[in-house]
Amino acid sequence: MISVKNTSNKSYRHCSVKQLRIILFLFVCLNILSSITRASDLKFSDSTLVLGEIIKKSYISKRITSFCSKEADLLLDEGVQLYVINKEICSNSDYKKKNIFYQVAYNGGLFYIESDRINLKTSFPEEEIKNMSSDKFNSWKLYVTSQSKILYVKEEDEANNYFNKAQRHGLVLLSWTMTQKGTLSNITGVRLNFYNPTNKIIKYITTKLIAYNPVGDEIIDRNNKTSIVTVKSIGPLRPQEVGSYDFSNLWYSNLIESAKIINIKVEYMDGSVKTINSISEITAPKRYATKKLN
Repeated sequence: MISVKNTSNKSYRHCSVKQLRIILFLFVCLNILSSITRASDLKFSDSTLVLGEIIKKSYISKRITSFCSKEADLLLDEGVQLYVINKEICSNSDYKKKNIFYQVAYNGGLFYIESDRINLKTSFPEEEIKNMSSDKFNSWKLYVTSQSKILYVKEEDEANNYFNKAQRHGLVLLSWTMTQKGTLSNITGVRLNFYNPTNKIIKYITTKLIAYNPVGDEIIDRNNKTSIVTVKSIGPLRPQEVGSYDFSNLWYSNLIESAKIINIKVEYMDGSVKTINSISEITAPKRYATKKLN
């Protein structure tokens, strides 16, 4: 009796393990088949990415508030590039407020930004994304987020290469803007941001500018009787350092429409001098300049 009982139990256990293995095998096969099906359905590539560029210095936020506004999580400069994931319309009937946001991926993170603060390089496939299943959209979001990290690292490398090669120019102009003060905005100055890509210390940077009125004529300084305005940025500006310089009260006119830099002279502590006439050659692309200005 005992012997038969033991044999019966052994046979029963053997059968159960066998069945369990078959079930597990079928389960694995179904998962593999499901993954293959999803992979063939989710054909994401670089061509499906929507690249955007910040139009003006803006904050991006990790969430949209109930007031249809965003928090100030990360400040990005003009020219920074990121990928767009989705478009969201936020409405608040209590405050009669309606804002349109883009959900974006930047450096591996998810954020929101107002739609009017970003310029899309390609058209946004709104209907296609709207019709995605939740699984496909989540996969799309993960794909774009991972690609945003790759883009960030790529741009870091490109920026480093640019500034390394800029050493032969002797100076990099990161950005420059005209500034105004006075109730009638008739007193105009300039702000200059330089980067020293060399191994030498910069002593002085002398910049010559010309301003123009709305019809393209040069603004003449009444005191000096010349259209050329000269400003001198005083160092020391050490290697791989950024220097910002503000000059006010350069032009007393409410007719200034634009201005341009015509010449820059760089004097180094070792006594050497470099004159730069082609300003475009030393002007950094905005997406690279932001890496130094941030």
